[in-house]
This record gives sequence, C-alpha cells and structure tokens, in this order.
Amino acid sequence: MKSIKGLAEIKCPNGCEEFESEFWSLVAADSAPELKDAVLGGELNLVCCPKCNHYFYYENNLIYLDPALNLLVFVFSEKEKNNQSSLKEKMHHDFEILKKSLSKEMNINGEPVYVFGLAALKELLEKDSVLAAESEVVAASSAVAGYKIITLRPDYARANNYPMYVPTKNSKEAADLYSAAEDVLAKGLNSKLLKKFAEDIKKGKTEPLFL
Repeated sequence: MKSIKGLAEIKCPNGCEEFESEFWSLVAADSAPELKDAVLGGELNLVCCPKCNHYFYYENNLIYLDPALNLLVFVFSEKEKNNQSSLKEKMHHDFEILKKSLSKEMNINGEPVYVFGLAALKELLEKDSVLAAESEVVAASSAVAGYKIITLRPDYARANNYPMYVPTKNSKEAADLYSAAEDVLAKGLNSKLLKKFAEDIKKGKTEPLFL
C-alpha cells in the first residue's frame, strides 16, 4: 500500500493569510519507512507559514499503518478529545471498510488503536519499539531454554504490556504458559513484560489471544 498525500488551505495560528500546503493523510510505514522516521523526528505534517515563518503542525485526521508490526493507528486531532466515544465508533466503522477494500495490503490482525495528535503517535511508536525489542529478547531466551515460541496477538500484547512472544512446553493452556514463563525468568531473564504476563496468567486476570 502506498502512503497518501493531500492538499489543503491552511490557516496560520498567528492569523496570517491562508496558504496552500501538502500534508499526509495515510502513512504506510512498510513502503515509506522515511515517513515513520518523520513521525519519530516530529517532522510529519509540520508546515511553515510563508508570511511569518512560523512552524506548526497541520492537524488533520491521519491513518498510520505498519503491517510488519501488525499496527493500525487512527490519529485524530487533539481538538477532538471530547468526542472520544463517537470517534471510536467512527474508527471501527472505517476499519471495517478498510478491511473489505484493502484486506491484502493491510494484513492487520486484531483491533486498531487511536490517539490524539502526532505527539501521541510518536509516543506510541517509541513505546512499541521498546516492546518489540524486549519481545525479541524473550523469544531468544525462551528458545535457548528449550521452549517453543508462540506469538500473542500484537494488539492484545500492546494493550496489556505483555511480550509479543511467550514460551510454552506443548500447549496454549494457562498452566503450561505460566510454568514456561516462570522457568525462563528463573533462568535469569529480566523481563518486566514476561513477568507481568506470568503473574496475570497465574491470577486468572487474562485470557491469552494468539495469532
């Protein structure tokens, strides 16, 4: 899938005359990794008023898609925070349309997420990068300990602060998952994500969702 750019008449917050500028409305991170870098660098949809040279963000609704990370984010304007319930409903409606029209290109399993503003998107991507890195360590340590690796559904892992990969002996049963996680942790792995997963499994606080 290709990223999509639009054109809009933009009003400077300093009251200058409106000017025309391009902006991104859909970012497909798999085909345009430089746009992910732009989000992380605080540069995406950053515009400059030609009259007063003031830089500011053009606040439009944006869809951020990264199939490799099984991540779909609806980015709403910060001004719309008071309309969360209706926006969440709209997000799920739009998500169903996207799944029907772009199912092959999207390759997204699970639920989308939503944030308000590009700063919140940046924070989410930074957090996701940390989660992905620790998940890889969990997978490697589990394999070294002789366990099979199974993949949790990414949206479920993100929402609960669990690793995306967890160890198991032979099944996906809670007792097996808990035993394997505890053993890997006891062998010296320092992972807050896996520890939280093990604790929640033991207390019956969660029902694992797998890919």
